[in-house]
Amino acid sequence: MGAFRRCPECEEHTFTRCARCEAPLCRRHQPRAQARCRACEREYQESALLRNRMKAVLGLPPAALATTAVFAILLPFGAGIGGAIIVAAAAALAGSGTAATVFRAVDRSARAQFLREHGLPLPEARVVRLLPRG
Repeated sequence: MGAFRRCPECEEHTFTRCARCEAPLCRRHQPRAQARCRACEREYQESALLRNRMKAVLGLPPAALATTAVFAILLPFGAGIGGAIIVAAAAALAGSGTAATVFRAVDRSARAQFLREHGLPLPEARVVRLLPRG
């Protein structure tokens, strides 16, 4: 997939600008709400590998801990094969639920951070002189 090239209309009749990279965009290429231009969105998608690694590092240890805790708590109640299956299912659900919660949190936080990025420079500093006392 090649790089996104804006149409001549984007340059000549700018309707809006990308809030992240400040690229001029025509009405046809205007991003929807909670989105950025195609180039910025593609850059966000390309960083998915890093987010997936973060999910593994941040999500799997709590999931393993939750699975172990539920298994340890319910083990005395799992008499027989039926009880063992119920204990194993409950432990698996606890681990999966914990991992899914952490994975969603990582995705939400990464998307929010991406949407907060902007291309505007900091405002120019102003010198404020204090009036002398007296």
